Amino acid sequence: MKNDESPISEAGVKLKNMMGVVPLFAGFPPEMVEQLQKAASVLNFEPEQTILKQGELNKNLFFLVIGTVDVFVDGGIVASLRRKGDLLGEMSVITAKPCSATIVAQTPVELICINVDLFKQILGDRQDQFDHILYRIYSKILTDKVSITNERAKKVESALSALERAKAELQDINAQMERRVVERTQSLQTKLQELLNEHLNKLHDSLKSASEKSSDDTKSIFSEGLQKVDEVVRFLEPLVQRFDLEVSMKNKRVLLAQGERKAQTLSKMALGGTGITIDAAATFEESQEKVKTEKYDVILVDSDTVTLTETIQKISPQTKIV
Repeated sequence: MKNDESPISEAGVKLKNMMGVVPLFAGFPPEMVEQLQKAASVLNFEPEQTILKQGELNKNLFFLVIGTVDVFVDGGIVASLRRKGDLLGEMSVITAKPCSATIVAQTPVELICINVDLFKQILGDRQDQFDHILYRIYSKILTDKVSITNERAKKVESALSALERAKAELQDINAQMERRVVERTQSLQTKLQELLNEHLNKLHDSLKSASEKSSDDTKSIFSEGLQKVDEVVRFLEPLVQRFDLEVSMKNKRVLLAQGERKAQTLSKMALGGTGITIDAAATFEESQEKVKTEKYDVILVDSDTVTLTETIQKISPQTKIV
């Protein structure tokens, strides 16, 4: 604070000028205004300087002339005052108790300070009239604050209602998106199965036709090919049953613990494009290491890795084994 208090005459002039523009002063009779000027002084504060401190006694009334001040309660900002004529410190003067808030200059601030003890000495036996006016002013300020609080409460209530509506709309949109994902994945499952069956049927028919037209020497070769196709079909049946491509498959992880590269290739063809993460291991040791370090939803085993089942059940009982 710049401790350069202006002469009372200067403070009186500024106070008198405020009387005509600040409704707060309407309750002061003209003769009391003249006496009020005698107890007035002008104070200037720089930004971040403290005007009133919570917990400390105060015996002055402050009227804001220029600038903005912030009001803090227990270290948290609760309001900012910037209107010409805003009153500071009135509650501590009325109750004769320590300040309930800290007031800090946000910008360069000019205040008119009324020394209440001096003013009451000047008033003499008219102190009760001043107290009555002060209570009336405080009641007006409190009413305005309650009105502002009510308006803010209505806005908050409106905002909360809007948030609830937005939440419900988002939940509905999310549900629609989930349904669409399920529909798309189910459609993908159907198309994948149809495409797979189509290719296998064509291959089967082609081999069968070629076998019928071939010589006895080559029929056995085609017959063996047909058997292989049937093996592939039988191999894929549990995959189709197990992995019906629901939405959750996008986050599934599968380990192909199969020694034969051909079996791994067929499994990858069947599962590729579904969103499943696929790992492959060709040996028992490699499979065992992956089971210990990664979490899998499904593990495909063959005759070379079937003994891995016991290890899997110990480490991850919830993992499905095919």
